[in-house]
Amino acid sequence: MKKGILALLILFSFAAFAEKNHEKTAKLEKNSYCKVPKSHGDYKKINEKDSRVDIDFENCIFDGENYENVKIGILIQDKDKVENYLKKYKFMHLKAGKDLVNNNGNYFYNGTWAFTNDKSYPKDLIENKTPTVAPTNK
Repeated sequence: MKKGILALLILFSFAAFAEKNHEKTAKLEKNSYCKVPKSHGDYKKINEKDSRVDIDFENCIFDGENYENVKIGILIQDKDKVENYLKKYKFMHLKAGKDLVNNNGNYFYNGTWAFTNDKSYPKDLIENKTPTVAPTNK
């Protein structure tokens, strides 16, 4: 009986630990985007090449569902370019088929993204680019 209770306590501890630290991950559909960047956090250096920045958006569409006041972290390589994109463009598109991680309402995306002024998915722009691109002619 004691072994059974001990086993249940151990299982419960593992389950509680896993639930507390679990990050929900979803594959994004084709037309996932965020619009109207409002502000952003500090740039956090990850390695020699990459940094992460959390951007606050008015709303985002993930898998066809609307989310208001969303903060999403993305990987960047050029701080000045991103600053310019945030001032110049209204939409940030996220590449289809990539993972979006939700950790207690804070999102992180490490796939390819592109900023535009058009709501429609920029397939040609986003499918063939690196994670830190934006159009140059809009």
